[in-house]
Amino acid sequence: MASSNNGFEALADQFCAITGEGRAVAVSMLEACNNDLQMAIGMHVDGTSTNQNDDIVALPQASTNQRAESRKRAGSPIMLDDDNSLGADGVRAPIPQKTEKLVDDYTFSFGNRGRRRIAKSVFDGFRDFQAEARQQEESLGFVTPSASGSSSDPVFLKSSKKKTLEDLFRPPIDLMFKGSFHSAREQGSSTNKWLMVNIQNVQEFSCQVLNRDIWNNHAVKTIIETHFIFWQVYQDSEEGRKYRQFYKVLDWPYVAILDPQTGKF
Repeated sequence: MASSNNGFEALADQFCAITGEGRAVAVSMLEACNNDLQMAIGMHVDGTSTNQNDDIVALPQASTNQRAESRKRAGSPIMLDDDNSLGADGVRAPIPQKTEKLVDDYTFSFGNRGRRRIAKSVFDGFRDFQAEARQQEESLGFVTPSASGSSSDPVFLKSSKKKTLEDLFRPPIDLMFKGSFHSAREQGSSTNKWLMVNIQNVQEFSCQVLNRDIWNNHAVKTIIETHFIFWQVYQDSEEGRKYRQFYKVLDWPYVAILDPQTGKF
């Protein structure tokens, strides 16, 4: 009996010396292998190798979980799936598409809220808006002609010597009806005249040509003043937008003759 115990102890010592494991592991493996040292060592080596392989396979999963947890803490919407989410064909499902706003919309609030900015034209540089306003005020009777300049004024004499581009493309203020479309229709009905509408698009050169070649022609002016109420507005003005929405202006230049009573062409 003593020799048997000594033999088991010797096997256990050899197991510990070869594998580097403790006494408890040696006893457990030897008892499982019926004191067969070679089998016990083989089983131990195979078991250790299997456990190491399992650890190696599990490492990416652990790393993936850590990365997912880090993204979750950072507020990222990306979710990483594990191997259980693989499809039947072994291909991982694509990450769902996500659309986010990079920059918030900025709303600029100015004094004239809701008023659209009138589009600028290359011809604006040729125009004298103060002179146009002054002429319009004179036509309405707000300012007497002498207040805006006299024939003896040196500045007036100098400016009248040569016709500039500003003069060529200036709207026919002396011909235009000053008021809304509704007021123009009422004026046409009361004076028994047709209503001539000209919608100006500052981005279209053909519209500027009308101001230069047609409305400034003396014969044309005479005909319009005799038979028509002439109403001209910019297409991006409030009245211009209303008119375009109702009459569907599609082509430029735009000139229409309407019955002021019915509003039809």
